[in-house]
Amino acid sequence: MMNMKNMKNIGRSLVCALLCAAALPCRADRVDLRALVLDETTRTPLVGVKLEARFYRLNGFGIWKGEAAPEVQKVQPDRDGRCRAVGRTNAGEVEWIVEDVPSGYYKPRFVPQVPFTGKDIFGRWQPSGIVTTVLVARVGRPVPLALKAVGKDIAWSPARHDDFAAGGGRVAYDFVRGDWLPPEGRGEVADVVFTRGPVERTGKRGWRATAEMRFQGEGNGIVAMKTAPGSVPLIRAAPEEGYAPMLAFEKRKPEEGELKEVAPAGDYCFRIRTRRDAQGRLVGGCYGKIYGGIRIEGANSPASPDGYMPMGQVRLQYYLNPKPLDRNLEWNQEELLEWNAAAGQLVSVEADCRALYWREIRNPQP
Repeated sequence: MMNMKNMKNIGRSLVCALLCAAALPCRADRVDLRALVLDETTRTPLVGVKLEARFYRLNGFGIWKGEAAPEVQKVQPDRDGRCRAVGRTNAGEVEWIVEDVPSGYYKPRFVPQVPFTGKDIFGRWQPSGIVTTVLVARVGRPVPLALKAVGKDIAWSPARHDDFAAGGGRVAYDFVRGDWLPPEGRGEVADVVFTRGPVERTGKRGWRATAEMRFQGEGNGIVAMKTAPGSVPLIRAAPEEGYAPMLAFEKRKPEEGELKEVAPAGDYCFRIRTRRDAQGRLVGGCYGKIYGGIRIEGANSPASPDGYMPMGQVRLQYYLNPKPLDRNLEWNQEELLEWNAAAGQLVSVEADCRALYWREIRNPQP
């Protein structure tokens, strides 16, 4: 027979099990979010920032009700720059949103969050209690910039205009005037030339297409920049050196399988119209930046026997500071420099972000 001691041990185990079972619903889907808000330059705590913690939820079998509203908590960091929010998510998705920042600072576009790896035995999302560092950048010396989106067609379809057809596989662009050179446009100085090669057939259904982007003139070129996701501005100033004259593009379609593409992704700085004196010192040149990479989309084309070219339309978004030797690329978001044919120069106009959107400059930032 079971003695009294064993019965007591079993009783304690049952009580513990019941207590744990009762605690599970209270702890399930729980997330402990923490943040440390710092000045990006000094790395010191920054007060006066307003944050919002969002804990996203799914409706489950009630999905017909639509998307569930997230649980939201509004917090502000203490004098040490720290804040905390505790909530629940059955979707495993949470995020910090920066709602407001003190005067003289840029509001980050988003805050990268460490993804969850799973749950513990109590159903709490892991890792728990990780501190997310939120860096807030100061406004520096913003200036007017020329801002342009290259790409004629809004529709993302093969019916795009073929930029290369009229020039026999070659097309040149003027960054200052913001236009192609004839016959595609009214530009005058070929700052950069795009050239595409012939499409190589590698089988009945396979092919390979190539193109290049080449800056004209010694000392001109492009350089990849390391940028932090969500930071504003992504690029504040252009580097002095490191510019390469060319970037390559490639699309390859195998006999079986999906299209593979090599295109310059990420963010870049470039330099055009470089001049040096007799001693080789830099005495002229303009700097710019490109956000979101450079692509050459396919297009319907009279230059192809089947009416389609894999390399057809150039797409990129750039900012340009026309002031010689000024590497500052921090846009003031108030003035936009546009080419005025009558004046023969870039002139300042009021920046209209709504109009910029329809010109395909999505979410322009400093």
